[in-house]
This record gives sequence, C-alpha cells and structure tokens, in this order.
Amino acid sequence: MFNKDMLVSKALKSIANYFISDYGTLSYFSVDSSKKSIDLTVMLNGELTELNLKLFNYFIFYEEDKAFFSFESIHFSRQWLNMLYQNKFKSKEIKFEIPSNFAKPLKMFI
Repeated sequence: MFNKDMLVSKALKSIANYFISDYGTLSYFSVDSSKKSIDLTVMLNGELTELNLKLFNYFIFYEEDKAFFSFESIHFSRQWLNMLYQNKFKSKEIKFEIPSNFAKPLKMFI
C-alpha cells in the first residue's frame, strides 16, 4: 500500500539534512499530513544528545514569487527552548524560504 506521508518524510529528510549539514544531522523526520504536523530529531554538532522537535499546523504560503514554509507552534524536547520560543518568538512569524525547485512538488504532497 502507498503511504504518501512516509514517502514525503523520506524525501524531506534528505533535503533538510542538506540544508542543516553545517549544524548537525537529522536522524528522524516524519510528516503527518492529516494532522499538519512534523516530528523530527536532530543531532546538533557539539551536543551530547539529540533534540526532538514537533511542528504543529504547518503550511506553505507565497509572497510575490517566493514560497515559504511556516507553522503555528513548535515544541522542543528541551524546556529552556520551549520557554525561549514562548517568551521571544511565539508572537513573531517564523518562516523559511523554500527553494523554487522544491516549492511546487512540496505543495502537492504536504
């Protein structure tokens, strides 16, 4: 049986690993398109343990001719990062530009 989320997760993990290679590597990446959530685990350079993140209510949007990825909220496996996000970033828009060659295929699948 075809599992779209598993296929998308595998592809996005490879792409994301490329973009974060200066900072660490993703060991786990899972998209749940029905819940609009993404779970990921990253091993950051210089850290002793992995960091788990969960993005809630992700979405893709366009500004002019550029595509962006964003989310409504995030949860970290580290308490201090959750507090930092709540206190400093929750009210701010956090967005990541999607390279143009990935924008259309990504929109179709997630």
